[in-house]
Amino acid sequence: MTHVSGLAAEFASRIDGLSSISHMVGRYQQMNRILCDLLRHLTAGAPYVLRGPQAQIEYVADSLPPSQEISLRRLRFHCHRPERCADGLEGFFPADVAALRALCSLLGGGAVALAPASPAACRPSGAARPAPSGAKWHCLRATVVSAAKLSAVSLEADDDGGEMVADLSGFGYLAAWLTRGTVLSLVYFADQLTYVVYEPDFLVDVTSVAACFTPYADDARLAIVNRLTPNTPNVNSLLGNMASLFLDDALSAVRGHHVPSTDYRAAARRFFRRNALELAAVAPELDAAWHGAAAEQQRHVADMMTTLLRSDANFNPAAAATELSLFGRAGPHGAR
Repeated sequence: MTHVSGLAAEFASRIDGLSSISHMVGRYQQMNRILCDLLRHLTAGAPYVLRGPQAQIEYVADSLPPSQEISLRRLRFHCHRPERCADGLEGFFPADVAALRALCSLLGGGAVALAPASPAACRPSGAARPAPSGAKWHCLRATVVSAAKLSAVSLEADDDGGEMVADLSGFGYLAAWLTRGTVLSLVYFADQLTYVVYEPDFLVDVTSVAACFTPYADDARLAIVNRLTPNTPNVNSLLGNMASLFLDDALSAVRGHHVPSTDYRAAARRFFRRNALELAAVAPELDAAWHGAAAEQQRHVADMMTTLLRSDANFNPAAAATELSLFGRAGPHGAR
């Protein structure tokens, strides 16, 4: 307890020192360092790897009241590359400092339990054995600084802005695409670089291609028109988005050797909190049948993931790396 109190006091002192920095962008750069350090301490006891602030925020946010979760996400948005919104930062600074102090107060651990005391106690009988020590997936998002040689690509990590050098000589097909500013996700297993996910500035997905073919025209320019047209939410698309949330929750549970939850009310609250405007637009259609279909989806996902948990399957990196934003894309990657 003395260690926790000392840690909280250390963070409080660092937060107090923010006002001594004259330049607002400089304040937010220091605030970002404090935020990253705080998140690492708060998620140190997680039963699975959480690499990077975004994954750590998702983990912490599930235990926060809605107002505090919104403040935390706004704080992260302002701290990440503050030069992009420098003109408006001064007005947000007091509220962002308050959000940082509220996060610091969690170090005492009194009100929020961020990790189960014994993950093994939640494991169903016949569950797969935990992976050997260190044999975990984790993901690091980084921006290319220099790529003169694939064997020594200079990168800037997104989580703390620190520079690193990566050997990408095993991924020769990337040679023609790596330029300064390219964003990569480096996926590791057991501390070995296993996958590199290339993220272009503009991605045309299958939905955009399909939208180019309509009863009245077949034209590639329709993709641009559709991007300018506001998306109209409907109950079916929201049901699909909710299924993705269930799958993401179940994957996180499986990675920590937990039984996937079937608490529909808790999951629905979280979904409604994150999609308030879309749900408000279709509120009259959210009847008992819709909720029944959503709850049934959650049960199916939980049953499927529990079956896979009892098998000896090893999930692909999308199941382990929240930063990839590949929600809903999961499948066995091969036997251990």
